[in-house]
Order: sequence, then C-alpha cells, then structure tokens
Amino acid sequence: MIINEIKKHLGFKKDIDFASYLGINQSTLSSWHKRGSINYELIITKCKDIDANWLLTGKGQMLRKNNKESLNEQKTMFKEELNCQEVELLKKDLKTAQSTLKDKNQMLEVQNKYIGKLEQEIESLKSKKNQ
Repeated sequence: MIINEIKKHLGFKKDIDFASYLGINQSTLSSWHKRGSINYELIITKCKDIDANWLLTGKGQMLRKNNKESLNEQKTMFKEELNCQEVELLKKDLKTAQSTLKDKNQMLEVQNKYIGKLEQEIESLKSKKNQ
C-alpha cells in the first residue's frame, strides 16, 4: 500500500509516529489503511518530495527527485516542532509548579502567624496563671 511505502521512506516504524508527523490521529491513519484511501492533499503538503503521479496511480517513481536533503530537512523540521512543543509543555508545568509553591508558601505564612498568635495566647495564659 502507498501509505506504508511513504511511511517506510520517511523512516517511521510506528503508525502513531507517522500519524503525528502528518498531524492526524492514529485512528485516521488506521481508517485510511482499512479503506485503502488517503488524504492526497495532506500527503503532498507534508511529503514534498513525493511525486503526485505516483501518489495517485502508484506508477513511476515515488520521489520527484532523489533528494535526501529534502527528507532530512523534513525530519529536522519535525524534530524541531516536537522540541518546541515539549518546551511549551515544560514551561506550562513550571508555571503550575511555581503557582503551587506560591500557594504553599502563603499557607505556611498563615500557619506561622496563627502559631505565633497561639504561642502569645499560651504565654499570656501562663502569666495570668502565675499571678
């Protein structure tokens, strides 16, 4: 099947990785396999070195030109996009952690004030008892 050849050409072993590269759900890719159809526009957009005639007919050469640089460029762009997404997730996690820490620090401040007041009350009661 054409999809499997493209996936193999791009170096993806798992459908989930290939689907992620295409920007679709794995279930969509599975549906393409079952129906024997694909989103041609998406494939042509994402896989710029794939020959449209080969994609439509399965005949001729898969690649428009034998350009490994184009493939490496696509893989690099995909990896950079994933890295950016990971960085954004880490930033979000950091903000959440900072917010949680701030809330905990505020709670500790309130508890310390309360403990301080209780200690003052205890001292006051002790001094009243000793009088």
